[in-house]
Amino acid sequence: MCSQDMDTTMPENVEIERRFLVDGRNQRPWIHNSTERIKITQWYIDLAQLVVSESEGTISYSNEVVVANLDHELCRILNNNPSWTVRIRRWNNTSFLTLKGPRSGAVASEYEWE
Repeated sequence: MCSQDMDTTMPENVEIERRFLVDGRNQRPWIHNSTERIKITQWYIDLAQLVVSESEGTISYSNEVVVANLDHELCRILNNNPSWTVRIRRWNNTSFLTLKGPRSGAVASEYEWE
């Protein structure tokens, strides 16, 4: 089968995990060729305190709404998976909430909001 015959579209909520070994023992061109520095901090938080409300279309954490205006179907999908990994990542001054589903090989469901 030719690659052009294959359907290469992937749902936007699927992540393929790729891991690379970065060998910093020799030349490190990323140090001198960088155009900016990004500070990244992340936390993994307690799934038990995360509430997805299908009726309100919201995600709350510790009784604070953190995401609003969600589609009813997406809320249903989120509620039907009891094993999300919940992460907050701060990228410079921008924060992201990410829900990652269980991996199957290198693939996992992933939803992210800024």
